[in-house]
Amino acid sequence: MGTSGRNEIAAEVLARFDSGSGNQEVEIHMATIEEFIEMHGIKMKECNKIHQSPYMTDFKGDHWEIVLHMPGKGINEFVTYFSKGIGHKGKRPTVSEVLDCIASDASGYENSNSFEDWANDYGYDIDLRRAETIYHNVKAVSLNMKNFLGKEAYETLLWETERM
Repeated sequence: MGTSGRNEIAAEVLARFDSGSGNQEVEIHMATIEEFIEMHGIKMKECNKIHQSPYMTDFKGDHWEIVLHMPGKGINEFVTYFSKGIGHKGKRPTVSEVLDCIASDASGYENSNSFEDWANDYGYDIDLRRAETIYHNVKAVSLNMKNFLGKEAYETLLWETERM
């Protein structure tokens, strides 16, 4: 899909000139996560239930190894782990849930200037090795997602797509 089609779906911008004050008012419609997924043709290629996530070793819940696929790219597969609490009763995650969770984590990583900055934002003690491990996991997943989507689509997902 070309840039103009992407812009129509992802962020419809309506501008109206207020002749009384000389100010321009801009109203932006953010794409939904489902629109983003459709626009980029992202599909879940695999969703395998696993015993434990390497990212959440102490979490009691359901864990999956996920493979997302996006056609027409050099790096067209993205492998990650996803977990849900036991209240979801083993229900498989959707592409929307996976991307929304990654976007939420990645936006926190991208907004931080350092591990210390990130830890303070999320209430972690900067002296805990566990906090540093989580930070490095979030950083790795964020960078892998950026490589998978490409910089422009990654930024659209983080900053111009509604969270669930």
